[in-house]
Amino acid sequence: ARGFAQHHSQQLSRAELPTRASIMTVTTTRAAAHEPAEQPKDEIGASEFIRKYPSYDGRGIIVGVFDTGVDPGAPGLQTTSDGKPKMIDLVDCTGSGDVDTSKETELEADGTLKGLSGRSLTVPAEWPDRAAGTKYRLGLKRAFELYPRPLVARVKAERRRRHDETQRAVAEEERR
Repeated sequence: ARGFAQHHSQQLSRAELPTRASIMTVTTTRAAAHEPAEQPKDEIGASEFIRKYPSYDGRGIIVGVFDTGVDPGAPGLQTTSDGKPKMIDLVDCTGSGDVDTSKETELEADGTLKGLSGRSLTVPAEWPDRAAGTKYRLGLKRAFELYPRPLVARVKAERRRRHDETQRAVAEEERR
């Protein structure tokens, strides 16, 4: 079997190509002459297809993605081929990013902020708007609120075990 683009690029007219977001499964059985890339565009014929039909790259199409591993800062997720933002909105449905950032504080002349835990936080020199008086929003999240429940239970059980061992050792020492 050949890749979608190799097989269909000669058979489809522009009117027949998909104009709405769709899901395709692409299967190729031919062995690549070289090691496949991280994204095997050449192996499945996608590179040839895009060269032949450069405007058939999804422009004008809106796709919703549910994924727990999206990095919104990834360069490939910034702008489309025609310069528009790729991400319209991002909703973290995992709950792991729910942090109250309503507390506002000002940058000190020495480039530090007083964190919500009381620690002094240094703002990197390369950050924009690093002038004294610049306002920053801060949030604080307990690590246990970010961890999966089984991990929290295991960590708490381990702490309890170590605490009990220490207490037994102290009690034993007192009895002597």
